Amino acid sequence: MKPCQNSLSTLFLFLIITITVVTSNLTHFTVDISVSCGSTETSVSSGEREWLGETQPIFSSLLQLKGLSMTSTVIHEFTSADPVPHETALLSRSQFSYLFQVSPSQKIIRLHFNPASYRGFEGQVDLFTVEAGPFTLLSNFSASLTAEALGVDTFVKEFWLNIQENQQLIISFTPRSSQTLDTYAFINGIEILGSNGVFPSPNPLPPPQDSLSETINSYNILIKYH
Repeated sequence: MKPCQNSLSTLFLFLIITITVVTSNLTHFTVDISVSCGSTETSVSSGEREWLGETQPIFSSLLQLKGLSMTSTVIHEFTSADPVPHETALLSRSQFSYLFQVSPSQKIIRLHFNPASYRGFEGQVDLFTVEAGPFTLLSNFSASLTAEALGVDTFVKEFWLNIQENQQLIISFTPRSSQTLDTYAFINGIEILGSNGVFPSPNPLPPPQDSLSETINSYNILIKYH
């Protein structure tokens, strides 16, 4: 029996080494990504979607944060929206960016916003610009004013981009400079989904898992990301 046991042990060790090598050699995300901004843990929404914490070590080479920012949680308890990813946020009074290593293809980018009161940012104004590389997705944007106009607590902005070979997806958030207002930028969740080669249509994909969120499809744009 010893030769058999030795063979099984060798095979098991080979599988461990293979899995370790494959994991450590990842160069980009090849599947859909859901990032819970401001969170350090993997969590599951009420729609059973898994959301990754943005600082998990295994993804350090695939997802990076640049700029000065801080994590925070909402001050008030939720009454309607799913806590994931709306309970935590990444916020800053200066520019910060997410750098994703993603596979080249057409992507759908969903930005989740919960314009609530956050610890450390009480009394300040959310007014900022969101860019993907050299392209502006949202300009002088206020999530709180948008939510108020829509009559919702949380909502999603959706965009289409075409990622080329050997390119990063860089999503930047920049507060508007103001001498009279204390402004900041924030984000609760980022989804990066494969579009399966389909160009924008009235309903290209099912809505976000959180059915209580408002998805704003009127802002869908197709961007060729160079």
